[in-house]
Amino acid sequence: MVALVTMIVGTPLRHWVDRASLRFKLRTEYEYEERKKLRVLIGSYRGQMLEVAERLDHRFWNLYKNHQAGWHNVKGNYSNVSGNYYYTSWLYRFGALIAVARKFEREAVFIDSRYAIRSDLTFVKFLKGFFWVFTDVALFDEQGYDPYRAVDHFFSDDLRKFADSLITDKGLLTYEQFQDVVKKGAVPTSIFQFFDGVTRGEQRNRWDRLVCAHLFVLAFLANFGYDMQAPRRRRFKEVASYVENPLCLLYLRRWIPKLGLDDNKAGGWIRALTWRWEFALTRDRLIRSMKTRLFRRQALQT
Repeated sequence: MVALVTMIVGTPLRHWVDRASLRFKLRTEYEYEERKKLRVLIGSYRGQMLEVAERLDHRFWNLYKNHQAGWHNVKGNYSNVSGNYYYTSWLYRFGALIAVARKFEREAVFIDSRYAIRSDLTFVKFLKGFFWVFTDVALFDEQGYDPYRAVDHFFSDDLRKFADSLITDKGLLTYEQFQDVVKKGAVPTSIFQFFDGVTRGEQRNRWDRLVCAHLFVLAFLANFGYDMQAPRRRRFKEVASYVENPLCLLYLRRWIPKLGLDDNKAGGWIRALTWRWEFALTRDRLIRSMKTRLFRRQALQT
């Protein structure tokens, strides 16, 4: 009798346990394989990203020192690549960063990144962040910027189109091959115009967007670069000092958590740069709000 009861109860129980065990095994194997695929993909792109990020970092520092020299002021004559080395090479270094990030994006879309380890997920977020910092108009909130005209930002489709034009089956275009692309005018006009004559102190927002982008590049190098590539904290402060309108840094600070990049040291450094401005802005808004309420109260009393 006991054996019969054991058989009746044990058979479905054993079947349930076996199914649960199989599901657990399959889920574990799936998570491991997805984690492994992403890790392998990142391994194949990390060196490329560090190289293009480091080259762009050098060009940013060069621009800060020489923006008034006008080497990149081509006045719409974009196809003259032989006489516009500084301008054309600026386009290439910027495009190389975006193109490698774009190439990674196209391959990573087939991988389930939910199961990535923390450092790998941070890598993915940074590469998405590079697109954000060049395309999102949130950096210019409260500045009266027209988001429907690509003047001091890029439309996402234009930026991806530009990135795709630098990608070949063998990798990235060489600088010489890129020169041919520029000669043919096969670059979105908004990108040509963005870098043409950009300088500090102009009545535009593009300079500040470049400063914010440089902070992103530094943060990436700080997290993933080798010892000789990783910038010190003082470098972030130095870059931030070149900004014209501190509001841009404030909105960059607020967007870092939304991009999921506030849990690394470099993201924390960027946020720490602007806490005084955040406090001042909040204080000024509070004072204006209190004055408005007081004015309304006095108006009602009279």
